[in-house]
Amino acid sequence: MASTKLKVEKFTGENDFHLWRLKMRALLVHQRLDVALDDESSSKKPMKVTEEELYEVLDRAHSATILSIGDGVLREVGGEKTAAGLWKKLEDLYTNMSMAKRLATKKKLYTLQMEEGSSITDHIDAFNKIILDLEDINVKIDDEDKAMILLCSLPSSYENLVDTLMYGRQTLAMGEVKEALSSKAAIKKETRDGECLTASRRTEKKDTSKNMKKGSKSEPKNLKCFHCHKEGHFKKDCPELKNKKNNTNEKSGDAAVASEFEESDGYDSTGVLIATDAQTKGNWVLDSGCSFHMCPNKNLFTNYETCDGGIVVMGNDSSCRVVGRGSIRLKMFDGMIRELRDVRHVPDLKRNLISLGMLDKIGCLVELELGILKVLKGSMVVMKWNMSNGLYVLQGSAVTGDVAMSNQKLNKTMLWHMRLGHMSEM
Repeated sequence: MASTKLKVEKFTGENDFHLWRLKMRALLVHQRLDVALDDESSSKKPMKVTEEELYEVLDRAHSATILSIGDGVLREVGGEKTAAGLWKKLEDLYTNMSMAKRLATKKKLYTLQMEEGSSITDHIDAFNKIILDLEDINVKIDDEDKAMILLCSLPSSYENLVDTLMYGRQTLAMGEVKEALSSKAAIKKETRDGECLTASRRTEKKDTSKNMKKGSKSEPKNLKCFHCHKEGHFKKDCPELKNKKNNTNEKSGDAAVASEFEESDGYDSTGVLIATDAQTKGNWVLDSGCSFHMCPNKNLFTNYETCDGGIVVMGNDSSCRVVGRGSIRLKMFDGMIRELRDVRHVPDLKRNLISLGMLDKIGCLVELELGILKVLKGSMVVMKWNMSNGLYVLQGSAVTGDVAMSNQKLNKTMLWHMRLGHMSEM
């Protein structure tokens, strides 16, 4: 007889019956007891096997099946005296589903969806389990339909692969779909592992540079600055170079320079990228690098509310805090007064900034030609900007007090002007 060391996990009624049946049949074949699963095994006994040997095989197969069944399931099939009877009873109980169970299994297949970021291997395994459950109740699904259902269950990150598989060939086979998905999963894993390794090496290098102490063996003994040619520091740490930069920033006076930054102190940050001169200090400058409209002068706001809106980090590492928000009314080039909403109050900022991104969000269109930038809303030119020292400065200014808040009665000419705008502009 073959070795009996192989074991199969007990079937309790809650685990997968299909997998248990495959493993149990393999165990009986391995032990040469599979002849006992035939209802007519006594009449189809193998050649050169005596009756006594056949009865021993039947008893061993019956015992092995009993030992592989949980107590709860055993109470339902305990009356069966043969291995074939046990298997038939188990199949009747766990494969012949009712109409409700069959429909529930089909619903599980057709509504199966893979969550973004989850493992494609686990998703395919769950798909295969549902397919096997349906095959156990004699529900056959065409191979092409299987492939189509699996593709439709994938998240949006697999959209390009799905389009390639569905429309780039004459036939759609389940094997090809699984192979393509497995290849994509392997590529993703290699990419992720490579990024982790790169990040780990960068961290190690950074930690090594931080842990270097002056005078240690790992640090060069004769440090020499390429700027001042003095020993003891690198160019990036040169005191003379730092002082020169600070003096340059102080001489620039009204220059306001901000750059990209990271969040700090837990506040929401707002990006600004602009450099101006003193001639444009009171004007409104168009900026494609700031996230919101910004103004340093609280007196220009027609309505205002205090808030903690985070910080703006400048190019010299100084920060400006956002302390409020509101609306500002601007008198445009054509004499019309328009409201600029959701403007952030930044007291330490040097310039009034209008965000190009905010204009885009409200559906404005930008046209640029010969140093003049036009902002259009539908067919109407609502803003004009002139090029000045490399910046686009608004043709208009803020209005305050009674001028901004009054509702002036429009004459017919102004009314038609508001309706039609500058027809010659289009």
